[in-house]
Amino acid sequence: MDISFTNLITVAAIGPLLYLIYKSISKSKNYPPGPMGIPIIGSLHYLKQYTEQDMLKLATTYGNIFSLSLFTQNYVCVCDVEANNEVLLNTDICDRSAAYIFHMIKGSNYGEFLKSFHALTRSVFMSNKYVKNNADHIVQKETTDMMHELEDLFQSNQPQYIRKTVETFYMNVSILTLVGEKNVTTTKEAKVKTDDLFQSILQLFELMESPLFILPDMIPWLEKIWLPESATKFISTSEKIFSYFSDQIELHKNTIDPTSPRDLIDLYLIEMQNQELFTDAGLRAALYDMLFAGTVNSARTLEYAALYLAANQNVQARILTEIQEVIDDDEIKNFDGLKMPYTYATVHEILRVSNATPVGVPRVATRDVTVGGYSIPKGTIFLLNSYSSHMQEDKWKNPKHFDPENFLSGVTGDIRLPITSKSKVSQKCHPHLSFSQDTCSKCVPLF
Repeated sequence: MDISFTNLITVAAIGPLLYLIYKSISKSKNYPPGPMGIPIIGSLHYLKQYTEQDMLKLATTYGNIFSLSLFTQNYVCVCDVEANNEVLLNTDICDRSAAYIFHMIKGSNYGEFLKSFHALTRSVFMSNKYVKNNADHIVQKETTDMMHELEDLFQSNQPQYIRKTVETFYMNVSILTLVGEKNVTTTKEAKVKTDDLFQSILQLFELMESPLFILPDMIPWLEKIWLPESATKFISTSEKIFSYFSDQIELHKNTIDPTSPRDLIDLYLIEMQNQELFTDAGLRAALYDMLFAGTVNSARTLEYAALYLAANQNVQARILTEIQEVIDDDEIKNFDGLKMPYTYATVHEILRVSNATPVGVPRVATRDVTVGGYSIPKGTIFLLNSYSSHMQEDKWKNPKHFDPENFLSGVTGDIRLPITSKSKVSQKCHPHLSFSQDTCSKCVPLF
C-alpha cells in the first residue's frame, strides 16, 4: 500500500502531539492527587500572583501534598510544617531546579559541586577557625557604619526611605566576605568597580519583573529560538558580574597565603587543591549565586524589621532593655540567644512574618522518592510553601500577628523553635572535604 507524503506529514505531526497528551495526563500509581489540567498545557496555571495563597486553597481540596503539571513537567506542591520538613530532610530531593536563564548563564546544573560549596561557605559564616577577617567582624563594622548613616538620615525627625542604606549594608557585607576588604575599598578604582557591581545586581531584579521574562520557562525549548529583551539584558548584565569575579579570582591566586586565608575565595582556592569538583568556573557561578540570591532578600527582611519594630514600640523597648542588661559597652556584638531570649525571639518572628520567599527555591528529586506516603518519580519539581508553615494554626500562639511570644516558652520564657529541621549539609553530601565538618549538624529554623 502506498503511503502518501501527506500521510507521513500527518503522522509526524500527530505522533508527538499524542505523546504530549499522554505524558500530560498519565500518572504513576500512588501519585499525589491534584486538579484536572488542560491537555498538553497542564495545571500550573492554578498558581497565579500570590502563589502561596493559591497553594493553600488547593490544599483544602487535595491535601497538603498535591500535584500540578506544565506540559510534560510534573510538580508536587507541599504545605504545612510536617510535609515541608519531610522534603527538606530527604537527601534525594536536594537538587535545585534552575530557570532557563540560569542554565544559559552557568551551564548545566552543578548540584554535586553546590553541596560541597555550601559546606565551605558555612565555615566562613559560622567559624573563626579559617578566616582572619571573618563574617562576624565584617557585620559588626558594617552595622556600625549603617547605624551612623541612619542617625544622620533621621536627624530631621521626619519619615525617611531607608532602602538604599539597607541595600548598601548587605551588599557591602556580602562582597567583603566573598573577596576581602583590601580588594574592595583600598583604591578608587576598586570602589568604582564595587559600585558598578551593586548596580548590576539591582538591575537583575528589575529585569526579572518583566512579564515576558519567565515565558521561556513556561514553553519548553522556546529559549532555543527566541528570548525576550529582558532576558538578553539579564545575560549581558550577568556576564559583567562574572567578569568581576574572574578578575578577583586571578588577583587572589597571585596574592594568596595558604596558611592565612583572608576570605571565601582564598578558602576555595586552598580546597581546590584537594577537590577535582572545585573549578574556577564553579567558583564564579557560586559567588554569583551568593551575591544575587543573598543580598536583596536580606535587605528586604531588614526593612520589614524596621517596619515591625516602629509599629510595635513595646517590643522595641523590651529589646533595648534586654540588650542593655547583657551588653555593658557600645561595641556591637553577636548576641547570645540564651542570654537575650526576647531579642532572639524577635529576630525569628521578623523572619516568620516577613516571608521574603513565601515559596522557597524549587527542588528536584534526583531519584524516585516517597513523600507523605506518595510515590513520586525522579525529575519531579517540589514547590515548598514556607508561608504555610509560618502561619500554621497549631504551631504558633498568635500566627496571624507579629508577636515575639510565638518563639518563647510560656512557662520559662526561654527561646523555643516550633519548626526546626536538622540541616541536610552533612558528610553524606560532602564526604571528601578536608576541613572540619563540625558546623554541618547545627539545628536551624526553617526560614
